[in-house]
Amino acid sequence: MVLLKPKAKNSVDTGCVTQLTVRCMGPKEKATFNMALSANKWEPLFRLDLYADQYSYYQTVICNLMEICFPTKIVTRHTADKPWVTDWFRDLVRKRQQAHMRMVMRRCTPYGIENGQCNTVAKISPPPCVD
Repeated sequence: MVLLKPKAKNSVDTGCVTQLTVRCMGPKEKATFNMALSANKWEPLFRLDLYADQYSYYQTVICNLMEICFPTKIVTRHTADKPWVTDWFRDLVRKRQQAHMRMVMRRCTPYGIENGQCNTVAKISPPPCVD
């Protein structure tokens, strides 16, 4: 009696794709937020008489600083991803790919070809066969 149907090894489970909006909260963003909080003028908060007005002013200041210091970005997650593929890892891969494409495009401009910078393919390719 077979309880589980075997899965083919070459089939790829794409899974579900979800897009989330997250805030960038790295050390640089936290330091910027800390400096913005300490540089903010809080005198108008203490001049307000009603507690509701003070709370509203405080909430507005904090929300504005969060929008400035902690920008939002859309992150795509796949359910089939391995546990070690985090948002940070995926962002590093994306930055590496963008840097690689910029380097390729810079080398293959007409000026790069004239200066011999695009000859890496010629160096790697094997010599032609002689009959």
